[in-house]
Amino acid sequence: MDGPLHFDTAGLDIASIPIEYWIGEGVIVDISDEVGDLDIYTSDMVERKLNSYNLSLKPFDILIIHTGYSRYAWYKAEANPVRYMLKHPGPMKEFADMLIRNKIRWTAVDAVSQDHPLNTVIRRVRSDIVAEFRRKFGRDVDEVMPWPENYQLMHTYLFPKGILHVENAGGI
Repeated sequence: MDGPLHFDTAGLDIASIPIEYWIGEGVIVDISDEVGDLDIYTSDMVERKLNSYNLSLKPFDILIIHTGYSRYAWYKAEANPVRYMLKHPGPMKEFADMLIRNKIRWTAVDAVSQDHPLNTVIRRVRSDIVAEFRRKFGRDVDEVMPWPENYQLMHTYLFPKGILHVENAGGI
């Protein structure tokens, strides 16, 4: 669980968040068949999957995203720290806006971060990952995910709105 305090100086620490916040109804959406290295997942992907399950998001639901990237975590047989930490799929602002619109309580993902890795300082310190993104998508990362409005938006944009998250939700 990420406490808002770690990105919002006015935010709460984990110990100050009532346990009831973390309890509620929700859905698990498996998009692992649609995403790979550096891919961007969208609200359309989630809604399509929910429709295929005959489900929809309700206000205050918990949304758990399964990307399949937990298989690359350091404690797994397929451990690949570069893929797990630097190449996992992630969302952009339209996804965060969907969470707000649907009044989602909190989200979880089976990757190291809720944010796309190139919406973090990784885009400034790993030019090789940026070049891989450019080769894959044929566009520059700054064009696809303008900075600074996409900078760690799952933290900086959502925490002040009360939408928190869990990262590394891959199990053992």
